[in-house]
Amino acid sequence: SGALAAFAPKFYRYLVRTLEILFGKYSHLEHTFSNSAFPAASFNCGPRSVSLDHIDYGNLSHGLCALTALGSYDHTRGGHLILFGLKLAVQFPVRSSVLIPSGCMEHGNTPIGEGETRLSIAQYAAGGLFRWVAYGFRSAKSLLKTAAGKCLKHKIDKGANERWKEGLAMFSTMEGLQ
Repeated sequence: SGALAAFAPKFYRYLVRTLEILFGKYSHLEHTFSNSAFPAASFNCGPRSVSLDHIDYGNLSHGLCALTALGSYDHTRGGHLILFGLKLAVQFPVRSSVLIPSGCMEHGNTPIGEGETRLSIAQYAAGGLFRWVAYGFRSAKSLLKTAAGKCLKHKIDKGANERWKEGLAMFSTMEGLQ
């Protein structure tokens, strides 16, 4: 969360505000971790976890996901983070974390050597949580049942170009971070 707040402050505030609304409405919900803004986490317990190339389509498309590598492996020989669209393979040492837009960027990692271990933690936010809150704690399906609901959904969703621009505006620039 600290890295998210420091390097993606607009998205961090959006995430925190949305979750405050959600948790305010549903007081029985509990945070995954007391010190994390992310509402969900997945644990890949290895012992030699490899993530094949994929996009996490369920995640908020303009959101960031935190990936952390754990275990004991030679990061110069394996366990590299691959960002396929950028044509990058990045050494990813044990105890490293990175923020990536996993809902719109194809990513994965390379295998590690025999006798080594690699585990990982992914923290993320499902896009459905944001839609649920934006739609007034209703599903898109329920909104589409009435003319008023369709109109409201259209107003909230806006056009694809406008949504894309709003999402892109949540990413920081170096100048903006200064």
